This record gives sequence, structure tokens and C-alpha cells, in this order.
Amino acid sequence: MENLIKKLQDEVGLTYEQAVKAVSVVKDYRIRKVLI
Repeated sequence: MENLIKKLQDEVGLTYEQAVKAVSVVKDYRIRKVLI
């Protein structure tokens, strides 16, 4: 997960906090999609 956060920071220009939030949103989405 740290690699993904670093990649979001470097390639997309997000701050650390924004990258963590983005990963959290995607993780929640994937969990919900599996449960449906």
C-alpha cells in the first residue's frame, strides 16, 4: 500500500493525506463491490 501512496504522490501530485484518502476510497469501493 505504501508503494501505491508514493506513486499517487509522485505521478499524480497528491499530498500524503490525499493519497491515503484516495487509497481508502478505492479499498472501500472494492470491498463493497465484492459484497454485492
